[in-house]
Amino acid sequence: AWPVVGGGGVASVRSLYGATDVESQPLQVRGLSRPWTLAGTASQSSAVPGARNTLTLVFRSDVPLTASPATTVYVTGFTGAVASDGTVTVRDENGQASGFFSASWLGARAQLALTVTSQTAPGTNYTVQFDVTNPGLPQVSPALTIESSGGVTVQRSALAS
Repeated sequence: AWPVVGGGGVASVRSLYGATDVESQPLQVRGLSRPWTLAGTASQSSAVPGARNTLTLVFRSDVPLTASPATTVYVTGFTGAVASDGTVTVRDENGQASGFFSASWLGARAQLALTVTSQTAPGTNYTVQFDVTNPGLPQVSPALTIESSGGVTVQRSALAS
């Protein structure tokens, strides 16, 4: 049985990640008073010009990212990275094929598009690794952003490095 909040018999959803009592009210939907967020970090395996570089993204959302309807997470700002446009193999933290995302590279946008293939859990970290080739000349690390659209839309935010 759900715990009751106040005298109105409204069930509490506080057991949901980051939920507030107001979210127990019928048809109260997250995102108005507190925008949904995607947050995370990015790292690399090599800083050598022209070398193969495994990029690692670790991120989480405060809401489930749905597979149906499909949600796509966009990570943008990979300026100078070299990869073939189209399908990209993404791996989890153990180097295994990702069970949550499929991916494509959009070189003109310096962007990785991650399509959710299995619904994520809010507050859980998800790791995605993929390979690019570093630019041939030295450069400063570009600013990366993360956002989603489709089934679940989350506004753009900075990805820490």
